Amino acid sequence: MIEPQAARLIARVCDSLEQTAQADMATPYALRQLKSGLWTLRELSARINAEPQRIREDIADMEQVLATLGAATCPAAPGMTDAERHIELQAGIEALEAAAPRAELRELHLRMLAREHSSRSQRAGDANVQRGPLNSVSA
Repeated sequence: MIEPQAARLIARVCDSLEQTAQADMATPYALRQLKSGLWTLRELSARINAEPQRIREDIADMEQVLATLGAATCPAAPGMTDAERHIELQAGIEALEAAAPRAELRELHLRMLAREHSSRSQRAGDANVQRGPLNSVSA
């Protein structure tokens, strides 16, 4: 694992810019742009850790469906990332689906789409929250 994690690294960059660059902003407009950019970076860094949970839920769901259908699955290879495992399991699901579409596979796809939709809806809802940094400096 990379240390520091990406979200923590982005937070440190934002902290550093707040401490150094803000004092150099000549106009309120420039300061507002900097604060807006920092706020955006902080929001993005908060999302970095949200997606892996959805992917892990998809992996568990796919493994369960494959086991229920009696399909042979191998355990994740050492060092395999969640994204790689997700792709590997999807290939297994697609192979089963090509052989004979099943209701279980359709239900799996619907659950995965629902998780993705929920994740996107949450991100969109968070984007509609009042943006503090933009309101803290008047032009």
